[in-house]
Amino acid sequence: MSSDSVVVDSEVKGRDFDLQRLPSLAAVDSEKQTHDTSVEDEDHEYPEGGVRAWVTVAGAWLELFISFGLVNSFGALEDYFVRAYLTKTSLSAIGWVASVQSFLIYAVGPFIGTPFDRGYFYHLILAGAALYTFSLFMLSLAQPEQFYQIFLSYGVASGAGLGLILLPSTSVIGQYFNQRLPFASGIAFTGASVGGLSIPPLMTYLLNGSVGYANGMKIIAALLGVLSFVGVALMRPYPARSKMRTKTKTGTTRSINVLAYARDVEYVFVVVALFCISLSIVYPLFYLQLDATQHHVSDNVAFNTLTIMNAAAILGRIVPNFLSQRLGLVNTIMFNTLACAAIILAMLSITTSAAAPFLAVAVIYGFFSGAVLSQMTPLLAAQARTVHEIGSRTGVGFLFIGIAMLVGPPIMGALLTKEYHWWRATVYSVVSKPRMSVSEFYCLS
Repeated sequence: MSSDSVVVDSEVKGRDFDLQRLPSLAAVDSEKQTHDTSVEDEDHEYPEGGVRAWVTVAGAWLELFISFGLVNSFGALEDYFVRAYLTKTSLSAIGWVASVQSFLIYAVGPFIGTPFDRGYFYHLILAGAALYTFSLFMLSLAQPEQFYQIFLSYGVASGAGLGLILLPSTSVIGQYFNQRLPFASGIAFTGASVGGLSIPPLMTYLLNGSVGYANGMKIIAALLGVLSFVGVALMRPYPARSKMRTKTKTGTTRSINVLAYARDVEYVFVVVALFCISLSIVYPLFYLQLDATQHHVSDNVAFNTLTIMNAAAILGRIVPNFLSQRLGLVNTIMFNTLACAAIILAMLSITTSAAAPFLAVAVIYGFFSGAVLSQMTPLLAAQARTVHEIGSRTGVGFLFIGIAMLVGPPIMGALLTKEYHWWRATVYSVVSKPRMSVSEFYCLS
């Protein structure tokens, strides 16, 4: 899936948008004093550049390259599994592999944030790089028709490994940059786009060429594993980084009551909206290549649909977010969501083996889905009432997004079946979009 999605743009877009919605820092300080709390934090000066800072950005670029390069390669893997490696396994079961991976990437986040803040950066990211590399080598050893081996290696192990990599590698940039954080993060996050463009076609070439599955996956594992550890070597937490601890008068750590968010009606509607869209946003990302293959489109065109979608998503993350400054974030995400629904519905009208319709879907859907995915995190973070709620509110939303991505692809696979009833999965994907827009419409009132 075009997974540079949700995590990538949280750092780039979220901060500027959020601070416009939040009270002033003076008001926040006043509120903290009212609640008899104190924040022990040393003065932290952001370098805003320098060799060490930009080398760390380069390391984060590599981590995002290998992370989203793998996530976006599942369409190529799924096509190979369906046709040659897991021919006795249902599409629904195969869909669970990617769903579990996507879910774990988000689900481990709440357990990583606190250790990262306490200085366990290298512990987390080294464990993630090791687990990630190990999972890919184990995937290369998976035998034909042994679904559980692929599920455990690609779905569980790589998902947990990527979760351990993503949060530290993206958060460490914020220790060096404040005013220039969006620019620095944007440079790092181009690695996700480049990975999504380069790794899927490489994987397709290796799996379907003379190299074969086992040796091809070993090459992928060695390449991405080495790049991951190089990225770890380049990154370094800022030495002067202070550790913030919010305590009450009694010295105990103050906890955030996330259950109180359930009484925030607008926030609940936003979470429901993003849950609905996450159920089906990956439909063309997972199945367009297979759809093209079933329509007897040339292999060269079918295998490159994922690459084209990733390329179009780069522009989709820039233009709509720029326009949202004038038109409003809710307005633009509603429009982009309905555009995605229309494109998915239009896929049913494709009955030819010509390449043009599939190329058009890849370009247009890549653009609009990239826009929607990039706007999810800013929309969640904008619901924060104080600066101390941004992480927790976003984290709760991520949990529901992860759940949706866990169950969505298997549902689509079950509806599609081995007989390829495309209309069933299409209707399911389209119906979820209006539900999302209804929830978003509430936010406009």
